[in-house]
Amino acid sequence: MSLQKLGSLQQARTAFDRMLRIEPEHLAANYNLALLLAKLGEQEASRAQLARFQSLSEKRERLDSLEVYAERRLTRVDRLDREGLEDLAVVLLRLGHAEDALSVTQRAVMSAPGNPDLHILRGEALEKAGRIQEAIEAYGRAIDLRPEDPENYWRRSVVALPPRRSGAGGAGP
Repeated sequence: MSLQKLGSLQQARTAFDRMLRIEPEHLAANYNLALLLAKLGEQEASRAQLARFQSLSEKRERLDSLEVYAERRLTRVDRLDREGLEDLAVVLLRLGHAEDALSVTQRAVMSAPGNPDLHILRGEALEKAGRIQEAIEAYGRAIDLRPEDPENYWRRSVVALPPRRSGAGGAGP
């Protein structure tokens, strides 16, 4: 390998390293870095990078399948029963789609207003959407429906706590 080509490959490696520091889960960059390392003769590093790429690919496939599941369920939300709505809301929350989850939990609560678990799920969606006062009210409704469950009291009290400040003035009790 010529020194000029080796220099170009080293520059490419530097560029991939920089990019992966910024976005460590970028699939194409991880894959191409694995190929580049093989060209540079760094077989062990290439195998490790390829394993990282495969792991990220599998993770992405799982997330994509959850996204597809959620999309399919959202398009058929009118035909879902309470249990289907609850499942869909849980998936949407896991994916970080708090507003969509909130919409689904509101439908679920309307279908079974006496179910405290649905009010808890609605509280979680409200909390993730940043609507803290409404989340406290949803947890309060769960307490009204199931007063013997201490977790409902805990949820309501935790969400009601003021956010902890970092830095000199707000550290520790």
